[in-house]
Amino acid sequence: MSPKHYLLLRRMHLARRALRDSSPDTTTVTEIATQYGFWQFGRFAGEYKTLFGEAPSTTLHRPHEWQRALRSHFRISAKSE
Repeated sequence: MSPKHYLLLRRMHLARRALRDSSPDTTTVTEIATQYGFWQFGRFAGEYKTLFGEAPSTTLHRPHEWQRALRSHFRISAKSE
């Protein structure tokens, strides 16, 4: 793997982590993409989908792990009452 390709993959993974950890109410895909040095947004979205199998906006809008756990906890608590 070339150094250039490694750096691209590294930035893509960092962008994915930021998308997963951000709220769609306060953050946009464009903000995350530019934060990690992607300026051609269509190309970023295409490469992201090729690498991760979904659009960046899908990652951003997916509920976070802690939100799923919280919902699950409250469903279980409500059933036990």
